[in-house]
Amino acid sequence: MSRRTIALLSAALLSLAACVDLNEDLISGLANQPYPTPDVFQALVNASYEPLRSFYAQERGFTLTEFGTDIYTEGADGSYKYVNEYTAQLNPDVDFIRDTWADFYRAINTANTAIAQAATVQMDSSLKTQRLAEVRFLRALYYFDLVQMYGPLTLKFDPTTTPTTEATRAPVDSVYEAIINDLKFAEANLPAVAKDYGRATKGAAQHLLAKVYLTRLRDADSATDEAAKRQAGDFANAADYAQRVINSGQYALLPRFSDVFDFSNEKNAEVIWSVQFTNDPLTTGNGNQGHLFFLMEYDVLPGMQRDIANGRPFKRFRPTTFFLNLFDRTKDSRYQSQFTRVWYANNAATIPKNDSGAPKFQLGDTAV
Repeated sequence: MSRRTIALLSAALLSLAACVDLNEDLISGLANQPYPTPDVFQALVNASYEPLRSFYAQERGFTLTEFGTDIYTEGADGSYKYVNEYTAQLNPDVDFIRDTWADFYRAINTANTAIAQAATVQMDSSLKTQRLAEVRFLRALYYFDLVQMYGPLTLKFDPTTTPTTEATRAPVDSVYEAIINDLKFAEANLPAVAKDYGRATKGAAQHLLAKVYLTRLRDADSATDEAAKRQAGDFANAADYAQRVINSGQYALLPRFSDVFDFSNEKNAEVIWSVQFTNDPLTTGNGNQGHLFFLMEYDVLPGMQRDIANGRPFKRFRPTTFFLNLFDRTKDSRYQSQFTRVWYANNAATIPKNDSGAPKFQLGDTAV
């Protein structure tokens, strides 16, 4: 390119830049202004559900809840094994730990915003109360997940409208009290059946209350007489709320354990409440990825290769020997429904051969 051409192009670019108006109209505080309309209020409630998809049915959520237990350990692959091994790499700046904190506090702030704006929203009062019960259920769930992972927390009940660089952590007991208060409000004001599948229900609040009481027992200090008395009360409360779910008539065990996990049977009588994903890639995030992380490395076995029927083996989590030995494999259908025990040959190129050079088995035969 000649110097003359370069000069002409440079002049042209300068001419274009001079035509662009870079002045901006600064609008500050817009997000913090109230918009007391039913549509905006309902959108805030709906948005409070969205962060669930960043944790549930994702590698992040499995990593922070399955590792460190006695039923699952690290699989053959994955870069977060140190969470299971408790090495020096496990620190507060790990993205799974940092992002879960950020996402759940963002969700709590959205819920707080909906609660704060509800008083000025003109809409059907019973529906508004139901929506408030939904966001208080969700706020309780987010705090419940956070307190189990991080211990003492900053309790926020009002929307954040200005930046702050200070935070005070409330003790674990106070966090559990806030969770229980939200869930009791939710139980009292949620319907037994939601018109839109996936919204929180009375049964979901009761079930979570039972779990919260049991978990507070685990996390509590029983060194004092007062704590021991509260623990006895927590046992009774956990049993009470579990019985409310059981006796509600809304739920029932399916005849076959495997039917709970049937892709064509996602809405069934055993499901009390479930996180919803969508078919829209703009709103569903990564989608439900739970099927990826628990498969073994079958594609390296003789006569096998990766295919859709057997799934993509990301092999992040492996059941422990202790877990596997809990099942009586001769008669427990739960073991047969949860664990793959047989693989059928789908790769002729890797089928082993006998001494005469003939394949030991054929495509479709049992490979392993």
